[in-house]
Amino acid sequence: MSKTFLHPEYRSRMRDLIQGFIEHCEFSDSLVGQIERFFYFQGRKYGFPTFTISGQRQPGSGARFVNLVGVNDGDGKTAAETLLQLIERLAIQPHIAAGHILRVLPVSDPLGLELGESGVPAEVLQILETQVDAFRNEPAEGLIEVHVTGDDTMRIHAQGPATMLGASSAATEALQMLQDEDFQQSVAARL
Repeated sequence: MSKTFLHPEYRSRMRDLIQGFIEHCEFSDSLVGQIERFFYFQGRKYGFPTFTISGQRQPGSGARFVNLVGVNDGDGKTAAETLLQLIERLAIQPHIAAGHILRVLPVSDPLGLELGESGVPAEVLQILETQVDAFRNEPAEGLIEVHVTGDDTMRIHAQGPATMLGASSAATEALQMLQDEDFQQSVAARL
């Protein structure tokens, strides 16, 4: 297997965003990260980071796969941060993922994240959509997608086991509380 190194100057926002995922990979026996599904834009290579979480095996049953996608619009990070909250919750309560293998694609638009734009060229948008659809269509028992609209409203589309749906909702609530605390602290600092 060959390793691909991406130029750090053009990946700073992605690196900052997935640092939490990487830190979890360093101490977790059940979380693995890699960059796959590459594409080129203006001579630079971009990739989709993916993470795999292996829940504790259940006796007498095979592993069931659940795919999770963070759908970002431009430089929006909320969807990826929600998935990071879910990974943190699974680290604290591993029974939630028991019998499952979770595949996480935290960022659906790596180019928009880096450039800070939501209007990527049509030819690149088609490539991004094809790559994300390929991830969505990997064989799985469930799919959880986290979307954030232009007014920062979070929407979760989920189909799959009830335990995963509950964990996803709890992660969203935790992230919303953190965002509310950050907002309150910034208002208090201005007063």
